[in-house]
Amino acid sequence: MRPDAYFCGPTAALLWGLPLPRRLELGEPLHVGLPHGQRATRLAGTAGHHFVITASELTMLDGMPITTPARTWCDLAPYLSLEDLVAAGDRVIWRRAPLASLADVREMARVHPGRRGALTRATALPKLNDRSDARSETQLRLRFADAGLPPMVANHEVWKDGRLIAEIDLASIRYRVGIDHEGDHHRTDQAQWRRDLRRFVELEDDSWSMIRSTADDLRDTSRLIETVEARLRRRGWTG
Repeated sequence: MRPDAYFCGPTAALLWGLPLPRRLELGEPLHVGLPHGQRATRLAGTAGHHFVITASELTMLDGMPITTPARTWCDLAPYLSLEDLVAAGDRVIWRRAPLASLADVREMARVHPGRRGALTRATALPKLNDRSDARSETQLRLRFADAGLPPMVANHEVWKDGRLIAEIDLASIRYRVGIDHEGDHHRTDQAQWRRDLRRFVELEDDSWSMIRSTADDLRDTSRLIETVEARLRRRGWTG
């Protein structure tokens, strides 16, 4: 790489650990940026770009020059669907280990509105949520909202008698309906499976109506939406 080159776009996103769809997870080609006005890199295995970029939008990660997390998120808009862009942004501002603040992301989007992906970026920005712990939670949260269901709180903590019973992946607090998404580790890890059983019993004893979702529900969410809507209506939601 030239001294003024840097990793950007999907390559920078992978290096920062942002969730991406499978088609981009392999990391090929490498996306390499150069300052505006410079001829884009044309090496085999690379996708060259030239951007208007300032020194404050670049940093080093494990000795590699790279766009900052906030700038990386803005640059992802042309490559991702709305759902995937929100999921990537949720990771950037994730409360447990933030890479940037929501204010940083908003300011970067304001300074660099861009034309490519501008509508997707502008639509995604107000949907970002720092409480989503996984891409699957973001996907379900957005799909529930698109279906007209009441707002769901991500990773809602349920306390009883001064003790944390559980964090519910997505919860309608008013109607006490919760959805937990179970990855394969919930099925293959026996200790996790036993913890899940105890947790569900405690939540149901605390008047929560719990629903489990799986990878099948991410491929087709319609049936899960119908189940959630039915539970909500039984608990007083009128839509």
